[in-house]
Amino acid sequence: MLVKVTSLCHTYDGRTPVLNDISFELNSGCALAVTGPSGCGKSTLMNCLALLTRPISGRIMLDGVDVTTLSESKRARMRLYEIGLIRQDLALLPHRSALENVIVPLLLKGGMPRREMLDRGHESLIAVGLEKHIDSQIGRLSGGQRQRVAIARAIVSRPMLILADEPTAQLDADNAQRITDLLLQLTAGQSALVFATHDVSLLASFEQRLQLR
Repeated sequence: MLVKVTSLCHTYDGRTPVLNDISFELNSGCALAVTGPSGCGKSTLMNCLALLTRPISGRIMLDGVDVTTLSESKRARMRLYEIGLIRQDLALLPHRSALENVIVPLLLKGGMPRREMLDRGHESLIAVGLEKHIDSQIGRLSGGQRQRVAIARAIVSRPMLILADEPTAQLDADNAQRITDLLLQLTAGQSALVFATHDVSLLASFEQRLQLR
């Protein structure tokens, strides 16, 4: 079991629970859709899984490691090496090229020859269908193309877990389905995918679903 979450709870004010007794399991190569209305705790759950937020109770096991007990430095290392995060705001560098954005995780890791970084970046952009926009500045790309750059950045490190927090929120229905299908295709048989969305039309694409209330 790659991801195992047990009795996860979190609160921000010490009184009102944001997450209450969340449990699920996810194997490598499988995908889970996390759904529910705005404010139900989807982003909080994603932040806990991304090791950005430490829950007040419960356990998160990643590849057999209880990450809730790790020091901040070890959590940061695992986040860099083993987790690919696609944020709702994408967090791309607008005045840099698609390729420069994609290789950021490899630059942060260090220890890889620049030629290899660029080759890996090229491969990731080709995988998401942006071979003609490798050198394009982010600010000149469409919303759907920027979304694909964010996906390419998430997969470039070949992480074991990919987290997508409302990755289609700013897209029309057709592009939302295309991005969803692309993520499922890229992670099948390789990484586990947790996909948070409020768009119920996308849920049919996922075998595993977790509804927050």
